[in-house]
Amino acid sequence: MQLPDCEHLCKGSCGKCRNGRLHISCTKECNKILFCGHECQSKCSKVCPPCSRPCETACGHNQCGKLPVPGEQAKPVRSTVNSKKNKKGDGRKCGEPCPPCAEDCLNHCEHRKCENKCGDACSVQPCNEP
Repeated sequence: MQLPDCEHLCKGSCGKCRNGRLHISCTKECNKILFCGHECQSKCSKVCPPCSRPCETACGHNQCGKLPVPGEQAKPVRSTVNSKKNKKGDGRKCGEPCPPCAEDCLNHCEHRKCENKCGDACSVQPCNEP
């Protein structure tokens, strides 16, 4: 019989599940998609916790998952196309808030330049000049 919440097959006996009225907890992986796009790594019977994978948010200056967690002594690492994955325990996790980037905004051309920082709202409209 399928469990009503996750549609996995029930592993309990009729006696343990009271003839399908009260199922045992599902022990399969949840695999629901979290708001960040990663799959939940918890069990189906548990509430999905915040994502614990390394943060993949990046701008042209930094990669959030490479930034130090408050209290750690480390410098931000510049993001690169072939950047290595974080070692377990390094940097910020996906479920943690990203700090705003304090570098100058990269939105500029020969006609306009944003005066704000990268983590702030951009002050210029897209350029339509040739």
